[in-house]
Amino acid sequence: MILLLKMRASQINGCAYGLDMHSKDARDLGETEQRLYEMNAWRETPFYTDRERAALEWTESLTQVSQTHVPDET
Repeated sequence: MILLLKMRASQINGCAYGLDMHSKDARDLGETEQRLYEMNAWRETPFYTDRERAALEWTESLTQVSQTHVPDET
């Protein structure tokens, strides 16, 4: 799961190097193409567990801390 989080942070930051590296590593560890391709729309897809959704939300809040200030509910 950590690679999904790294990949999401790389997407937000616009880091092509990170996206390439983390997606390759995730594939090597058995991550599905579908989950990798749908990462930008993780809230609207059924492909992630509740735990993964919580971790993705936390990652987004931390990555965008200057905008979100990491709300208490997150």
